[in-house]
Amino acid sequence: MVNLDADLSDRDERILRRLVENHAAYTDSDRAAELLANWDEALTRFVKVMPEAYERAVTEEGREDVRNSPPPKARVREESNQAVKGRAD
Repeated sequence: MVNLDADLSDRDERILRRLVENHAAYTDSDRAAELLANWDEALTRFVKVMPEAYERAVTEEGREDVRNSPPPKARVREESNQAVKGRAD
């Protein structure tokens, strides 16, 4: 089903912090602000949840880890938006 891992990599920690920072910025969340104010302590309470099938696909089958970049459709949309913004300037 899923694997639970309390031992987060440096990459996991960076991604998690960025997600909490974004949440705080977009929602003005008091809870997110508390987590960021006490980040080292808060970090000890997070657990990485990884579906076993996804982990197998990434590690054993050598498929690309989708967490490294947006999916192709999203990437195309991002590039289109940037092109439109570039023309408007």
